[in-house]
Amino acid sequence: MTRLLGDNAHLVSYGAMSKQPLSLPTSAFIFKNLSAQGFWQSRWYQQHTRRERKDLMKTLADFKLKEPEHEILDLSGEPSDEAATQKLREVLTRMEGGFGKKVLLRLG
Repeated sequence: MTRLLGDNAHLVSYGAMSKQPLSLPTSAFIFKNLSAQGFWQSRWYQQHTRRERKDLMKTLADFKLKEPEHEILDLSGEPSDEAATQKLREVLTRMEGGFGKKVLLRLG
């Protein structure tokens, strides 16, 4: 994931359900000036007033985010596993060449 981040990026880790350590390459910190931090929502709620929490929720709601350009790759209608695999390989090949869209898989 760090390869996809730009210079001076901030990586925020939210959630640790796997309880596995987060491993980040040293090169991202040196050459991209990456900053990394964790976020624990329960602690944030404890440290902020109800009014601050409400203001944050309003700010987030006002962003009016739109979905990124994407393609849905539906593999559920393929006649065989081999056909589905081939269709997926074709999309992955396009992506390696700089496809530029998000690809969502529909499996069933």
